[in-house]
Parts: sequence; C-alpha cells; structure tokens
Amino acid sequence: MPKRTEHALEEVFIGALLMNIGELAFWSCETEQASELEERLRLEEPPVEAQKAVLHTTFTEITRGLVDAWSLGPFIKEVVAPGKANSMASSLVRNTVEMATVSEHGWSGPEMDKVLERLSQDVGESPAAIRDQLKVNAQEATKVAVSLGIPQVTALLPGNQDSAAGHGAEAPVMDPALQLQILRDLTQTLAEKPDINEVCQLVIEGIHRAIGMQRVALLMSDRTGQDLIPRKVGGRGTEEWREHPIIHKDGTGPLGELLPHGTCAIYKPGNQAGGVPYDRWLGKVPALVGSLTAKGRLVGLFYADNAAAGYVPSEQQLAAFAHFIQNAQLCLTLLTTNH
Repeated sequence: MPKRTEHALEEVFIGALLMNIGELAFWSCETEQASELEERLRLEEPPVEAQKAVLHTTFTEITRGLVDAWSLGPFIKEVVAPGKANSMASSLVRNTVEMATVSEHGWSGPEMDKVLERLSQDVGESPAAIRDQLKVNAQEATKVAVSLGIPQVTALLPGNQDSAAGHGAEAPVMDPALQLQILRDLTQTLAEKPDINEVCQLVIEGIHRAIGMQRVALLMSDRTGQDLIPRKVGGRGTEEWREHPIIHKDGTGPLGELLPHGTCAIYKPGNQAGGVPYDRWLGKVPALVGSLTAKGRLVGLFYADNAAAGYVPSEQQLAAFAHFIQNAQLCLTLLTTNH
C-alpha cells in the first residue's frame, strides 16, 4: 500500500481480514448445512449455486448482514457493499483478497494478470513489481508458519501450489530444528529415567509440531488384549477419539486396514475405504501409522493424519515419524526387559 498513516494501513489490513467474515462464521459452526454444503463443494458444484441451494443466501450476503449486526464500522461496510469501490483503500482490499484467491492456482495466468493490473492502478506500481513483492511475502508467510510450529499450513499458502500442479497437493516443509530438539529431549528422558507416558507425549508433540501432522493418536492394548484403544490424542477435532476408535488387532472392522505391515508405513486408503460415523476423515485419508511391540506382540499404535488436507505424507515425513516411534519402542523395550 502506498505510504499512509498507521491508522489507514491498519484499517486496510483489518478490512481484508474481515472481508469473508460471513464465510468464516458459517464454517466455524458444526451444522447439518455445513456438512451438506461441504459435500456439494467436494463434488465441485459451483460455490455460489451450492450456497443458494443449501442456505437460500450467499456468504457475501451473510457477511453484509454480520457487518451491520456486529457494527464492524464504516470502512468494512464500504468494502463489502455491492457495486464499484468508493475509494482507493476499499478497492485495494477487494483486489488483494481476490488476488489471494486466484493465487491458489498459481502466480501466472490471465486471471492473475487482470488482478495485478487492477492492483497496480491502486498502488501506482507496475504489475511485475507487485508480483515480485507478493512472492517475497508468501515466502515470509511460510517461514512464520514453520516458526509457529504449524508447518502443515505451508502446503495451503499461495504460491506453493505452483510446484504441486499436476501432482496433487504436496506435503509441507518440516521443522528440522524442532525435530532435533524433541529427539534430544527424548534421548535425555530415556537416559535418566525411562517413563513411557513422558516419552509418548514427546513423540506425539514431535509428530504434531515438527513433522507437521494435524491430528495424532496413540492407541494401546485394552484389558482383553484383543483391541487397541486410545490413550493419548492431540490436535483439533480429536476429542471424539477418546471415546470411540477401537482397532481390532486381527485387522477386522472399519479401521482394521490401519494396522501397518511392518513397523511404520504410509496408509493410503482404497476407493472403498470404510470410515466411521464419528469422524469424517478417519480411515478415509492418507495417514502415518507405526506399531509398538512388547516381547514380539503388538501392544500399541501411533496414528497421524492431516484431516481434510489432500496430500499423501512424504517419505521424509515417514522417516522422521519412524525415528520418533523408535524412541517410544526403545523405552517400552527397556521397561519390559527390566520387569
């Protein structure tokens, strides 16, 4: 944005954040309409038509209603109003948000060229200069995401789709520094006093934060010795898992296919993947799975997935996952040998 007062810069920034507040509010609520709309969009029905069919309105109209109802201020009201933008600032917000949407399909193409042309008129820079700045900003956003311990979102950031074109979405960049730190903590715990609870918690943290898997669970043998049931879970949406997931050790049931052949593996669901009623992704999406054994018998299973993100975990993620599992296995072996 051309040089303006701090207040003007902040207003434009917040305007861009709030421009899709109706859609954000809608998806933040677990409703039947959300499930129905998600299914229609998954089948690639045109978004606006799908919104009207399910909601009898659109996200844009919901946003305008919320801006009024929540008194979000005259500037954001101007940004979301129908018709032509009334000021350079509101035009800049609209064009920037559209640019972010278009960039999900890459930085080049006729659609992007049109948006960059409009942005160049807003800020008085050439489209080429703006394109260069955008790429720098996207790289900065990637670094911030990794530093905050959420490397899994880097696969969703604008620009990262360029390299994934034609190959499906790609696994995110891992955080090697955090990975090393957690492995050091594991080594220290094992050297001082092997504690299976502490070790498994560190392993889950490593899988979640350093490898970049959104949802992680540790299942252990139940009293019968026939089934694996949840002991520790981590990540958004895993609360339901505490009550439900049961994996039969004989490989039967809807989640039986999750049992790895060998120590660690990438689970790739088949076309007829069963799934379970309490979680829309469990058993239906690619995942990392790793087993724990005691005296040759299967006693535990680590499971990690990325929910709706559509990529298969990378071989590098599998290798790091296996490294963490080895530490949990070592701890278990030390404890069973000593008893």
